[in-house]
Amino acid sequence: MDAEKKIMAMMVLAEDQQKAAQSTLDELAKQVGDIERRATAAVRHEVRETMQSVEAQTIAAFKDHGDAIKGAVNGAHGAVTAIQESIKGVSWKLALVAFLAAFGAIAAFAMGAYGLVFWQSYQVHDLASEKAALVQEVARLEAAAADFAKRAGKANLSTCGGRLCIEVDVTAKNWGKNSEFAIIKGY
Repeated sequence: MDAEKKIMAMMVLAEDQQKAAQSTLDELAKQVGDIERRATAAVRHEVRETMQSVEAQTIAAFKDHGDAIKGAVNGAHGAVTAIQESIKGVSWKLALVAFLAAFGAIAAFAMGAYGLVFWQSYQVHDLASEKAALVQEVARLEAAAADFAKRAGKANLSTCGGRLCIEVDVTAKNWGKNSEFAIIKGY
């Protein structure tokens, strides 16, 4: 085979390798996009479910405590009526105790509602932090893919035993503490 045919064969091989590398990069970009879509959907789903759960718990708490307060207020009104009917025998201390009981019930309800809102706020903040970390990871993967495309676009990628492998220059010196790095063929 003369030199021109060899050069043509090498050019065809190089074009095939370029196409294979581009196909791999396109697949990687598609996978990164898929990861981002799934992560965003998962975060949205989790936030939506958490918000619905907290809403139901808050409504139930308000209803339970509202009924208790209403009962306490009704009881206080009954006590006031009884006090007014027997004002000579009852001191002002009984009215104060009824007021303090109603105030305590209202305070307990307010603290419970505040606790629920604070807990939900913490959960939303935690999910937002998790989403930010996932967005950063996607950006890092995209940058790595772009860097690979820029620096190793001519690399001959293949599949070896079901795993991704790359052709290396066997005549070049290996590098690293344990010779774990090799030079890519053609670079």
